[in-house]
Amino acid sequence: MYQATSILFTWSPPILIGYLEQSTTGFGSPIMILTIIQAFSILFIVLLVPETSFSRSSDISLSNAAPRTALQSYVQTLHPLPYTAPLSTQHALKPIRALATPTAILLSLSTFPIIASAYALANSLPLLFAAMPTFLFPGRLGYLFIGPGVLSLLSISTICLVRHFKNRSSNGAGTGLGGLLAGSMFGVTGMLAFALYTVTNLTPRVEMEEGTIFALDTTGQTLSLKVVSLLFGLLVTGAVVLLTTVDNNLSSSSSSSPPASSSPTNEPEIQLGFTFHTNVWIGTFTIAFPSWISMSGNLISGLKTTSVALVVLQIVLGSTVVAGLWVKGDRIRLLDMRVLGLERRGGVGGSLELKRWDSQGSFLEA
Repeated sequence: MYQATSILFTWSPPILIGYLEQSTTGFGSPIMILTIIQAFSILFIVLLVPETSFSRSSDISLSNAAPRTALQSYVQTLHPLPYTAPLSTQHALKPIRALATPTAILLSLSTFPIIASAYALANSLPLLFAAMPTFLFPGRLGYLFIGPGVLSLLSISTICLVRHFKNRSSNGAGTGLGGLLAGSMFGVTGMLAFALYTVTNLTPRVEMEEGTIFALDTTGQTLSLKVVSLLFGLLVTGAVVLLTTVDNNLSSSSSSSPPASSSPTNEPEIQLGFTFHTNVWIGTFTIAFPSWISMSGNLISGLKTTSVALVVLQIVLGSTVVAGLWVKGDRIRLLDMRVLGLERRGGVGGSLELKRWDSQGSFLEA
């Protein structure tokens, strides 16, 4: 549910935001709406999300107490540090060490060309279609995200179904590597097809008629925005499949049985390390992508070259990492444990245990 919600709020808002930006207030409308939503979300968090270290047991009766007394009782029983075990330096450094784990590095290398390109291209769409000859307004640019929004939700729904039936029929071995291959295939196809279709239809052509050469301005006349949205959606689908696959295989709560030899290590710190590397690549590509696709002053001259280079990079890195995880999966997991400082799956220095208190401030056993 969290992944589906995250995908929905990543690739669907541009559809509405583009329409709102064409109103009389311009870009101020979406900013105002986001501010209102954020204000309500903070209010709901304060009022509805329970405080983690406070136990709201059934024997707590606040109906007979005065409102001020009930509030004072609640405030007095709050504990900002609800952990029993002392925080060791080795345990605190695990998230930083996770940045150097082989699994986090290899998975980020095998997925960043597709994932980072999807986000970078989404931010570069105005450079390609807002100028002449397409001259798309924000609303029409927003409609280009219909394909990515729909296809991404369909892909993540399919992944959830496949994972459900895999877990019921077997131990799910090889599901992670299969997801990496599928995501790479969708991403490579979408990126290459988008670049070739866009460059072909936005490149000026010279036509000959009755023996005389005429430079006819036919640029963009054969461009279909539905096809553009579909091809862009294939690229986004590849990025979504890769992100979901890595998230499912690195989440410690997603696997109740020991991982297969080809599956990554199920440690939450490794997932944070992968996320950090991926976000760095996304930021780098978002900054550099406009200069990559606009060579010699032409907004689309470098799109084809850049896409081909990224496709080749994805194929080389993706196939190499998948083969390495398949052959040396056990050794890579042992290296992860060594980098994290874990001698066994149980952790180091004792895992931090959450403690809870009742309304009288007494400690409750977990």
